Amino acid sequence: MAHVRDQESLKIIERCQVSPPPNSIPTTSIPISFLDIPWLYISPIQRIFFYEFPFPTQTFLQTLIPKLKHSLSITLQHFFPFASNLVYPPKPHFPYFLYQDGDSIPFTIAESTTNFDTSYLTPPNMSQICTHLFPRCLHLVPRRMEHVIYLSWRFSKNGDSTSHEASVPLPFHNSDIIQDPKGLRKLKMMENMWNSPTPSKEIAIVFTDMVRATFVLSPDQIERLKKWVIAKCSNSDHFKTLHISTFVVTSSLIWVCFVRSEEIIGYNVPNDDELYHLIFLADCRNHHEVSIPSTYFGNCLGYRTVTMKRSELVGNNAIVEAVRAIKCQVRDVLSDPFKGLDTMTPEHKGRVVSGHGVVIAGSPKLGVYETNFGWGKPKKSEVVHIDSSKSIAFSDCRDNEGGVEVGLTLGRIQMNNFTAIMKKYLSDITNLNH
Repeated sequence: MAHVRDQESLKIIERCQVSPPPNSIPTTSIPISFLDIPWLYISPIQRIFFYEFPFPTQTFLQTLIPKLKHSLSITLQHFFPFASNLVYPPKPHFPYFLYQDGDSIPFTIAESTTNFDTSYLTPPNMSQICTHLFPRCLHLVPRRMEHVIYLSWRFSKNGDSTSHEASVPLPFHNSDIIQDPKGLRKLKMMENMWNSPTPSKEIAIVFTDMVRATFVLSPDQIERLKKWVIAKCSNSDHFKTLHISTFVVTSSLIWVCFVRSEEIIGYNVPNDDELYHLIFLADCRNHHEVSIPSTYFGNCLGYRTVTMKRSELVGNNAIVEAVRAIKCQVRDVLSDPFKGLDTMTPEHKGRVVSGHGVVIAGSPKLGVYETNFGWGKPKKSEVVHIDSSKSIAFSDCRDNEGGVEVGLTLGRIQMNNFTAIMKKYLSDITNLNH
């Protein structure tokens, strides 16, 4: 599906700020932990939600918008760091979040005449919470929002803070729970940041021939893929003792198709010894060596980079080789969840992503299509920044429990090539399983 960027079809109705209820939160500062530092200079995931709303615009503006604003205000009372400011004091002091009464987040209401059934609108600036009205469709755009705040916003949509508190566990904000007693990791990582050149402001460039597509892998296709990989590795004791997850096989298939799709007429294909990188994130709060409450409201992510030669990713055994490499890094997270975080600098990010690197954004486990504000499941959800960040978006499926939605943006010719390659892989795997 191609992006539509017709600014004339977008009419801004209102711009405002939403704060927690007045005097509901004292002035509060929260020091960052060493787990927050790598994400200070990395663009946030920007996800949009489309909802069916088959009522007149005036009904939406007069009835629904006031409730949304009020419930968002109540939600921010508990998730006030979203409305706070990130303060960078002079070296050698560490950054911290500071909330003061009246701090707020922007909220924009706009109306569009874009036909949702054939296209959707993606404004170039996604730095704020937006509500876009489409014909029969409601569109929500978050700013650095995690899944949990949507759950809270959903439960408090009627402005009932009591039902909200009873339905959703309240967040835990004390970053001292992160174990770094001497502050050595924080100091080392901040030194890396202080000594790095100031990263230039990222500018999203979307070429005119770029198209966006969503591919859905059904539970049956994923299961067949797992069985096919296991059969290919039947002589390997390594695979006999390891569980091959949906994430591993899906990532392997998509990565191989992505790399192979570069082999198109007129494309400058690298040589076989060129290194390719796949970056994925891992939630580490449940790790046995990390005592962090499930309600902790802060970063608790590790990351891993899978590196392979191009020859391995385009060979006859490419998917199996990718499974081996990705599975090895997944297993490594279990043994040392925070390995490599202290080397994650702006230069590192630039080297990987500007080269042959791709990032997995999102996860099927986040339950994107469970984000119900009272209008049913979202009709569609999209990750915006994959247009310009060399990312591939993973999420759960709207109508196919256990399946995976994969979103990516490529040039039109490469997208056609990608589609044909993946279709051939899935067809071959299905035939072999019969």
